[in-house]
Amino acid sequence: MKSVNAYFDINGLIDRQVNMFDSINPSLLKKAIIDGKSEISEFIPNDSAWSREFMIFRSADINKPTLINRYTIIENTSDDGSKIMHYVSKEFTKTLVDSLSIYYSPEVQKPLKIHAVLSHNNALFSNEKILDMYFNPMTSMILNYKVQGWQKMISKDSSTFFVEATIKNP
Repeated sequence: MKSVNAYFDINGLIDRQVNMFDSINPSLLKKAIIDGKSEISEFIPNDSAWSREFMIFRSADINKPTLINRYTIIENTSDDGSKIMHYVSKEFTKTLVDSLSIYYSPEVQKPLKIHAVLSHNNALFSNEKILDMYFNPMTSMILNYKVQGWQKMISKDSSTFFVEATIKNP
């Protein structure tokens, strides 16, 4: 779907990160806990693997023509002068992204953190995901990210997950 750039451009940000990581080849330390079972892995992703890693964050994109005017924009300034932009759905039942918040560095006005809450509910399935991405304030490169949440299908037990990944520079 075509982007409208009415809100924060998360896809553009991810594209720039994937290009940067492809050129410097950092490794990725990833920890996952799914329904209480944990796994740790470390590897050096290629550009298509980086794209897959950040796919969940692309699902927080609210720059779609169907979403124009579906979000309230709230701007705050913290005590240290950093700006926080909150995009909050006006109709939680009609949008996948309940909220998207961008925390900016006070010095360079580049993202320090992205926080998104996504949910989906219907008669057969419901879920919630909380996404957090943290950036180096000097280089604007992603330092780490977390994805946590749960899902429930009508005739099955709930499933929970937590993934934390740290980018390790070469």
